[in-house]
Amino acid sequence: MKKKSQKLRLFLPALLAVLAVGVIVALIFSKQRTQSISEPVASPIAELNIKDGCTRTTRLENDPQYDRALSLIQQRIDDNEKWCDKYCETGDYETKLRFHHFPASLTNCIKIVEEKIGGGAEGYFTFHSEDIKPNYFPITVDSSYSLSDDTLTALLITHEMTHVQQYLDTLNSKDNLSCRDKEVEAFVSQIDFYTKLSNEEISSVVLKMNEENDDKHPQVAMLKTMIDINRDGTCPLFTDDECSQKNLRSKLFQLISDNPSYQHQCEL
Repeated sequence: MKKKSQKLRLFLPALLAVLAVGVIVALIFSKQRTQSISEPVASPIAELNIKDGCTRTTRLENDPQYDRALSLIQQRIDDNEKWCDKYCETGDYETKLRFHHFPASLTNCIKIVEEKIGGGAEGYFTFHSEDIKPNYFPITVDSSYSLSDDTLTALLITHEMTHVQQYLDTLNSKDNLSCRDKEVEAFVSQIDFYTKLSNEEISSVVLKMNEENDDKHPQVAMLKTMIDINRDGTCPLFTDDECSQKNLRSKLFQLISDNPSYQHQCEL
């Protein structure tokens, strides 16, 4: 039986939402869309050859700006793995400090397709697309990212790569996430990747966050939203990671649930 393709999009417009604490924050949403039957689909037989994930040892050829972003993702996750191999002495630290959304090696199988997407979308990855092949997972990025800061482009690609991993988990019967939970985890992967950046890279993003204007880059606005949630007073700052993680996921889940587009796409 053929499977409908699912296009997971990250949109530019920031949606304003009032959280339980009464703070108004902006959040950039990723929209999961179930495509019509006429959309490209992949057969189960073809997907059997895909579910092993990425076995390449070098990256696919990409335009320089996207290769740099993929290199940054790979390097920062690899650096984190090496650090955690040395210092993550307990299971608790493993959970808190390792980047677990996808392996660094997945960057070797990502093909960035640049196009003017339109409709305010930044990028997307399509589940069950006929364009997916063994060791080849295409992510479409809006052409506006051609001149973006490498770090901000890496944040967008991190979100979409999390959906690639979710797709692979689906093929391997490891995926038990709902439509909304998939989006929550993709957003969380971005803030987790942000914490793995170098001090200089983080400082650069923080400077952009602190600019006094309402026209922040969507990746900067998204990060600021999640950081604001982590600092909303619900949990002790920096001392109760379990509380902070639950609070962040809960607030993101609620924001997604309250959005009319997600109510339609997730059949709420």
